[in-house]
Amino acid sequence: MIMRRFTKIGELSKHRLFSVILLMAGLIATTAALLTDVFVFDKTKSPLLRLALVAPFTGEEAALGRAMREGMELKIADINRRGGIGGRRISVVTFDDENRPDRAQVTAAQVVASGAVAVIGHTDLSTLTLAEPTYAERKLAVITLAADQIQHSASARPTGNRLLVAEDYEIRFLANYVRNVVGEKTVHIIHEDSPRGEALANAFDETMQRFGTKVLYRW
Repeated sequence: MIMRRFTKIGELSKHRLFSVILLMAGLIATTAALLTDVFVFDKTKSPLLRLALVAPFTGEEAALGRAMREGMELKIADINRRGGIGGRRISVVTFDDENRPDRAQVTAAQVVASGAVAVIGHTDLSTLTLAEPTYAERKLAVITLAADQIQHSASARPTGNRLLVAEDYEIRFLANYVRNVVGEKTVHIIHEDSPRGEALANAFDETMQRFGTKVLYRW
C-alpha cells in the first residue's frame, strides 16, 4: 500500500538491511532464551545445537533471505564466542523455500530431517501455514517473521511465536500515522488485487474515515 510516493527496490537498502539484522539479532536472542531451558541441563543431548533458517534465498525475495542469514550469523557468532548455550555451540542450516507455498511442505520435511532443534523463518504466511503442521508434529519451536492477516490468540496457532503484529493492526497504525503525524488530509490507496489486498485496503480506508480523511481514489 503506497500513499503518494512510489519507490522501486531491487535490493535491500542499507537502512533496511540494518533493520533486518537488528530484527534477526532479537530473533536469535529469543530463540536462545527458549532453548536454554530445554537443553542447558540435559547433558545427553548433542553438544551442537542446530537451528534451521527458512527463508527465500532465490527468486524475487532473495535479498531478504540474505539479510536474514547475515543477521543470524552475526548474532550466533557472538553467542558462540561467549560459550554458546549451556556450553553448547550453535550452528545454522539454511533452507530455501523461495516464498513459494508449493515448496513449504517439502522444505519443512527437510528441516525435520536435518535434526534442527528450532526453526527461524518463513517470511510468508501462506508458506508458514502449510509448513506448521509438520513442525507441530515434531514439537519444533518456530519463531517467524510472517505476520497473520488478523490477530489470533496464541492457542489458535499450531506452533511458535510471531515477532510481528498482525497485518490489520499494522495497516491501521499506518493510517493513524499518515493522518495524525504526517498530516495528510487526502490520500490515494493502491492495493494488491486479491482478497487480502482488498481487506487491508478496507481497514486503511475505514481508519482514515474515522479521522475525517478523504480517500480520493483506490486502485
